[in-house]
Amino acid sequence: MTLNEYVAELQTLISKNPKYGDMQLIYSTDDEGNNFNIVYCHPSPGFFQDEFFIPEVHFEDWEDELNDLQVNSICIN
Repeated sequence: MTLNEYVAELQTLISKNPKYGDMQLIYSTDDEGNNFNIVYCHPSPGFFQDEFFIPEVHFEDWEDELNDLQVNSICIN
């Protein structure tokens, strides 16, 4: 799913019921919905590969180990 698709879904929800915009965000910890928790973090752009994520604000910390890091994803939690 892209960020544009995600935002469109959120906008659709809010247009159906504006009160949704004031509700707490939660996330599922796995695909089966075995556990849920509150979203605490703001979305952050970064580099994602093979279950490994480096936020863009930390790219310079990794410049010696990984070359040419570029943002390819947005972490939503």
